[in-house]
Amino acid sequence: MRAKTSIELKEGAICFEASGCGAQGQNKYKFSLDLYSDVDPEIACRTLAREVLLTVQKVQRVWWPRLTKQKRKPVFLRADFDRWLDESDAEREEQLKDEENINKLLIESRKQSKPLDNIKRCYLFLYNLVQFLFFLHVFGSLSKSFLLNNGLTPGLLESTGQTIRLCQLLAFLEILHSAVGFVRSPILPTLFQVLGRAFVFFLVIDGQEELQNPWSALVVYYIWSAIEIFRYPFYMLGSVGFSWRPLTWARYTLWIPLYPLGVIAEGLAVNFRHLWKQRRHRLCGRKRKMP
Repeated sequence: MRAKTSIELKEGAICFEASGCGAQGQNKYKFSLDLYSDVDPEIACRTLAREVLLTVQKVQRVWWPRLTKQKRKPVFLRADFDRWLDESDAEREEQLKDEENINKLLIESRKQSKPLDNIKRCYLFLYNLVQFLFFLHVFGSLSKSFLLNNGLTPGLLESTGQTIRLCQLLAFLEILHSAVGFVRSPILPTLFQVLGRAFVFFLVIDGQEELQNPWSALVVYYIWSAIEIFRYPFYMLGSVGFSWRPLTWARYTLWIPLYPLGVIAEGLAVNFRHLWKQRRHRLCGRKRKMP
């Protein structure tokens, strides 16, 4: 039906009137539709060849059990099912809107915290760079001594020991990094590794100079530095979101033989200290018994 329409809202009822050619020919058609609850007075109307589309906005965003006050729907009334929503669909739509709002808030918070993230990345990059340079110095000094000088050089144990001491002191920061969330490493493995090396260095190797075995100490330093010259560059590049495949391969491949060798070298250093103390105790005991 093509017609000129007139629509009014009177006391919660839509009063429709149109003049046009319909099922009964040229005639005047009208009806009154009592809606279930109050609606916005502004009603959008669109007249098509076979139907008239009315868009009505509710005053309150509540669910209606039906469209009209009468339980029986008029025969000529048809709902637009393309836009129909039930409660479950509406809940899903609200959930999607909430997720969208949460994502917007996350994006905004990331933009706001970007300067702090840049400071954190810069700090982690510099920390790993410093550790890498220190261990590279130890590895280079020991390699030069072992390969070129065929043994110990004067002051080698003292110079490498000072560098290792500084590295071990800086390593305590790694526990803090895991605790505050600067890195994704679990705190317990980091704690055990840092405290284990601190025990070997500060109590076993560096505890008493007279109990030091230069070769056992240097072997421990050499294996530690061989591990760390690949581990710290890997973390250094990772802190800025960069990955280098050869370094990744070396990081996760060379540690397989180096970590067991490091444990063996640490065990030998601890055992040498124990044997030396036992030997000194027995010799001192024998001297006391001599007349």
